[in-house]
Amino acid sequence: AEFEEKISRYGLLVEDEGKKKLEEENLAQFKNLTLQAHKLYKDLERLKKMKSDIADLKVQLEKEKESLDKTKEEREKIGKDENENQMLAALMIQSRKNEININQQQV
Repeated sequence: AEFEEKISRYGLLVEDEGKKKLEEENLAQFKNLTLQAHKLYKDLERLKKMKSDIADLKVQLEKEKESLDKTKEEREKIGKDENENQMLAALMIQSRKNEININQQQV
């Protein structure tokens, strides 16, 4: 009977050791998974920030594009105005030369 009792206690000790080892392994896995989850959360936050930054850059780029388009339109308008002014000046010079020629012929 004493031998059976010792075997029974040994069995309980082995069972308790197995449970403790399993609990330790479970705790280690839980800690590892918690650490991985934290890293993934940080990565997710970083990606959200990058997405927001990209959206901001897109808006800024669109504004700069609109500004460049306006500048291009203004330059084209100025170029047309300059061409018109040059043509007008050439016509005025030609007209003045014609007046001078007519006056010289009359004299």
